[in-house]
Amino acid sequence: MNATPSGLKANDPLPMDVSKLTPDMTVVDIIMEPAETALLRKAKEIGCRIQPGRPMMDFQVEAMSEFFDIERRNRNNG
Repeated sequence: MNATPSGLKANDPLPMDVSKLTPDMTVVDIIMEPAETALLRKAKEIGCRIQPGRPMMDFQVEAMSEFFDIERRNRNNG
């Protein structure tokens, strides 16, 4: 899992030694843009399952919305 800012810029170094990855691993990168970072691209080439950051953030926003009951609150103020 990459939880560093490495990968935000095209010229960033990889955050880890990808030669240690094996196809049975899942590689997660929390960076949302670009959607497919260099780390995820390399992991996919090796045959790893990959998880980009944007879907994770989307589910977090949904969970926060439910927790704070934002949808109901907006309907009542409309």
